[in-house]
Amino acid sequence: MLIDSEEEMEENDISKAVEINSSHVKVIHLLLLFLFMWQSLYQISNAAFTLLLTFFKQFFSLMSVYLGLSTLHQLSEVMPSTLYRAKNFLGHPEDNFKTYVVCPSCHKLYSFSECCKYENRKKVSKTCTFVQ
Repeated sequence: MLIDSEEEMEENDISKAVEINSSHVKVIHLLLLFLFMWQSLYQISNAAFTLLLTFFKQFFSLMSVYLGLSTLHQLSEVMPSTLYRAKNFLGHPEDNFKTYVVCPSCHKLYSFSECCKYENRKKVSKTCTFVQ
C-alpha cells in the first residue's frame, strides 16, 4: 500500500499507536509536552528539537533490542521523529505565532511578505533598505 501524503502517514501512525497501548501513548504525550516546554524555555531551534526527537526514537529502539524490552520497542513505535508529527500527536498542528525575517546587517525585522518580490514571474528576495 502506497501512502500519498503526510496526513495519511500520520493516520497510520495514530492507528498503530492505538493498537499498542494507551499507557505508552500517555508516556510519549508527557515526554513531548516536557520537550516542547524545554524548547520554549531555552529557545532551542526547531532543527535541534527535531534532532532530539529522532534521537529519542532511535534510543528507545536500540535499548529495546539491547535490553530485550518490548515496552521500549513500543515506545519507539509511538515516538514521533519530526516536529510536524510531534505537533500533530499533541493536537497542535499549527503555529500560533508570527515569524519574522531579521536582517543580519541592521537587525531590522521584516514580515515574510515584505521579503519577496516577483521579477519576470519568479519569486526573488528583496534587499534590506539598510544595504546600499
